[in-house]
Amino acid sequence: MKKTYWIVCLCMILSVACKKNDNPQPASPDGLTKTISSQLAKTDSLSSFNASFSLAVLNESDISAGITVFALPNSAFGSSTFSPGSILPDSSLLKDYMVKGVLKSSDFTNNKSLMALSGKTLPVTVNGDTVRVNGVIINPTAIFSGPNYAVYGARQLFRAAAPILITVWDASKWAAGKPNGELSAQASVSLYRTQDDYTTGKTALYSAPTGPDGTVVFNNVVPGHYYVAAAKGGVSTVLGIYSGDCSGPRLGYAIAGIQLDPNGNFTRLDVNGDGMINSQDIVTLPFENFSAAQAQPVTLTLSMGYVYKPLQTAADVQAKLDAVYSGLRPTYENLLLIDGLMSDDAGCETSNSYCVFDNYTFTSSDNTINSIWSNAYFTNLPLLNYALRDLPGMNIPDDQKKDLTAQAKGLRGYIYLELLTYFGGVPIQTELTSGFASCISRKTSQEVYDALTADLSAAAADLPVTRPEGKQALTKYAAIGLLAKAALFKKDFTSLATYTSQIISSGAYTLAAVNSWLTDAGTSETIWAPDFSRIGSTTAWYYNSTAFPTTTVSLCPVLRYGEILLMSVEAQVASGNPSNYVLAAQTINTLRARNGLLPAVFTTPTAAFNVYTATSQKELYRQGDRFANLVRWTTDQSVLGPGGYHPYNSLLPIPQSLLNGYPNLVQNPGY
Repeated sequence: MKKTYWIVCLCMILSVACKKNDNPQPASPDGLTKTISSQLAKTDSLSSFNASFSLAVLNESDISAGITVFALPNSAFGSSTFSPGSILPDSSLLKDYMVKGVLKSSDFTNNKSLMALSGKTLPVTVNGDTVRVNGVIINPTAIFSGPNYAVYGARQLFRAAAPILITVWDASKWAAGKPNGELSAQASVSLYRTQDDYTTGKTALYSAPTGPDGTVVFNNVVPGHYYVAAAKGGVSTVLGIYSGDCSGPRLGYAIAGIQLDPNGNFTRLDVNGDGMINSQDIVTLPFENFSAAQAQPVTLTLSMGYVYKPLQTAADVQAKLDAVYSGLRPTYENLLLIDGLMSDDAGCETSNSYCVFDNYTFTSSDNTINSIWSNAYFTNLPLLNYALRDLPGMNIPDDQKKDLTAQAKGLRGYIYLELLTYFGGVPIQTELTSGFASCISRKTSQEVYDALTADLSAAAADLPVTRPEGKQALTKYAAIGLLAKAALFKKDFTSLATYTSQIISSGAYTLAAVNSWLTDAGTSETIWAPDFSRIGSTTAWYYNSTAFPTTTVSLCPVLRYGEILLMSVEAQVASGNPSNYVLAAQTINTLRARNGLLPAVFTTPTAAFNVYTATSQKELYRQGDRFANLVRWTTDQSVLGPGGYHPYNSLLPIPQSLLNGYPNLVQNPGY
C-alpha cells in the first residue's frame, strides 16, 4: 500500500515538473536581449542592426508579453561609412523597431495598429500577399523566433531624412583674392548624435570624405539632430583649445566667419555679445549642428582652420621666445618683491599696494597673486607650448631646432620652478591653450618637480655654453643653475653638489665687484640676465638709496656665480661631514670679504649653518631668495613670526577667481 502511495506521489511531482517545462518562464530583459542578439549575429546582413540591438536596455514591462523585433538590413543605413556600434545610440530610436508581444504571421492583418516600445503607432496594411508596416513592405515570415520573441525583416519603418549637402572650405588658405579660402577635397566630414559622442571619441554615426568640389552628400540618414565636424590634416572645424582628456565636454571657440584675424587664425564668435573675445565665449564643441528631417533637405557650409596657425620658420619661433623673455617681467618682478617683503629683507615702505605681503594680510583675492597666475598660464606658457608643438615638424637645421627647443623647455621649466617654490603643487599645462580645461587640477609638488627637472635637463643637454649676443638667452650653465635651484628646493644635496661643481669647474665665471651685476648684465659673474630681469626702474622704492647707497639698481639677474657658490656651500654644510668644512669656509670667506664681513671659522654643523645663513642674507639681499630660503631652512616661523607670519604663509594662496571657475582646483591650507 505504501509503495503504491509513493509511486502516485512521484508521478504527481513529475507531472508538475513537466508542466513547468512546457510553459517556460519569461526571460529577464538582459537575457532576452542576449538571446535575440545571438540569433541576429548569425546573419551577416543584420550585423549593423545587431551592433545597436546588443546594447538595448529593456525593462520587465517591455518584455512581459515577449517582444517582436523588426530588424533592418545593413543597406538600410545608407551608403556613407558608419559605426556599427552607434547607428541607433538613442534607445527611443531603437525601440521604434520593437513591439510588445510575440507576433505571428497571422497577426499582420489589414488596418491593425501595432504599438512600438517607443510609443509610436505602426499601422499595418495588407493588400493580397503584400504586407506593410508603417508603409514599409515586410516579409511576414519570421526570420527566427522563440517562446518570448519573434524577429522579422524590414527595410526602414521610418523614412530617411532628405539629403544633407555639406560644403567644406579650408579657410587656412585664405588670401585677399580667396575670401573663403579654398574648397577642401578629401576632408573627412562626420555626423554625431551628441557633442559628448565627439568628446569621448565615439566613432561618428555617419562619415564620408568630400569630393573634388569640397562637397559631400549624406543620403538615407536617420532623422534627428546632429553635430558635425570636418577635418583634414591639421585643420578642423572644431577649434578646441583643450584635448578632451577630461571627463567633461570638449571646449573651445566657435567660428564667427571666414575672414582671418591678423595672426592668421579665425575670427572667433563673440557668443555673449560683449564686444570681446575671451573665456566667456568658450562653447561646447562641435558647435556646428543641424536637424535632419524627411521633408526639408539640409545645406550646410563649414569652414576649417587652425586653433593656432602652425609656426613656419625659426623666426616665428624666436618671436614667441622673445615674447616670453620680455613677457615674464610682471611675474618675476612680483615674486621678487613678495619674497623680500615677506622675509626680513624689506618693508613695503612707500608702495602701499604691497604692504599686505609685509604684514601677511593678503588673501586669495589679491590682484598681484592673480596676475602671477595669469601671466604664467594665460600668456607665457601658451607661447612656449606653441613653439614646442610646431618645432618637431619644421624644416630648419638640426642645431637650430635643438637650440630653440631647448630654450622653450628651459623657460617652461623655469616658470614651473618659480610657481612650485611659492605655491606648491600647481597645474601642469603642456598643451597649446590659452586657459585651463574645465577639469584642471593641481599636480603634487613631486609631479611638478619631476616635470620641470625633465624640461631643464633636456635644455641643459642641447643649449650652447655661451652666446655671442650676451647673457639674455638661456645657456647650458643657466639651465644647470636652474637645476641646482630645483635640487636646493627639494633638498637633494647630492644632485645640488653635482650641478654646482659643473658650473664651478667650467671656469666660465668669476666673482665681480659687489653689486655690479645689478647695473651691468655683462659682468663676469652674471650667468643669466634675461630681458625680464631689467626691473629696477619700475621698483625704485624697493632698490632705494637706503637699501643700496652706492648702486642705482637697473636689473636683477636670475642667476649669477656668487649664488652658485652659496648653493655649493649649502650642499657641503648639509652633508654633515667636517672634512667638507674647510672648502666651505674658503668659499664663504671669499664672499664675506667681498661684502665687508670678517672671516669665519666653524667646526660644528650648527656653527657652519649659522655662518652660512648670515652670509647668504648679505650676499642675496633683496634679490628674491631670502623668504624661500627661510622656508627651506624651516626657520621661517622663528624669524618672521613676531611680524605676524603664520606657518600656512609658507605658500601663497591660489587665486580665488580660478577656484571659482575650476571646481577641481583646491586652495592651499589656511586661506
